[in-house]
Amino acid sequence: MKTQCCYTKNYTKKDDSAICTNTRCANYLSVTNIIKENTVKRYLTAAWLLLFLVAFTSNDFSNVNSEAVTKQMSASLKRMSIPLTKEALRNEIAEAEIVCPDEAFAQLLLESGNLNSFLLKRTNNMMGMRYPFRRPTTATGLYLPAKDTIIYGNSASLKKFASQNNYAVYACWQEAVEDYMLWQTTYFHLADRYLQFLGKVYAEDSTYEQKIKSVMARQ
Repeated sequence: MKTQCCYTKNYTKKDDSAICTNTRCANYLSVTNIIKENTVKRYLTAAWLLLFLVAFTSNDFSNVNSEAVTKQMSASLKRMSIPLTKEALRNEIAEAEIVCPDEAFAQLLLESGNLNSFLLKRTNNMMGMRYPFRRPTTATGLYLPAKDTIIYGNSASLKKFASQNNYAVYACWQEAVEDYMLWQTTYFHLADRYLQFLGKVYAEDSTYEQKIKSVMARQ
């Protein structure tokens, strides 16, 4: 735990508050807030990622809108500061437009040990999701449990670890939810599943699914 004002371990807890004991800090002997180390790491990760995107997606640095970048960074940091609760998770699932949200919510709770698993705390990974090398992802790296090591990078740089047991690493828990949505989008084609359902359950005609597709193609 570090004090929000000076980010050192020089503080004394008193009831529900903390007194800064860092003589170099402007808040010396004053009440200050306490911020968890993993929250600080999330802030730094978000800032680094945003600066990375700005630097490598802009060909002309003179055209970078500093005000827009500042607002985007502020929004990202604010979002990442939201603690993971069941209510926050439900809201994020709805915002990400996850298919079958209630079932997905229950699955996330089950896989994450009711939001208390070691993997979740270590990597923000609620699903035990492996690093996906063949689809879009929000993962920022992978975790090697055998070595208890996190390695950051993209699919190309991390490909050499594909054969090893690994898990995806996310900058924040919200990005784990977004990645679940990307997984659904890649592997779960709702329209196709519905047509298969119509063909097998609704219609006696074995060509019913194809007929529906033919009608759709003519529209």
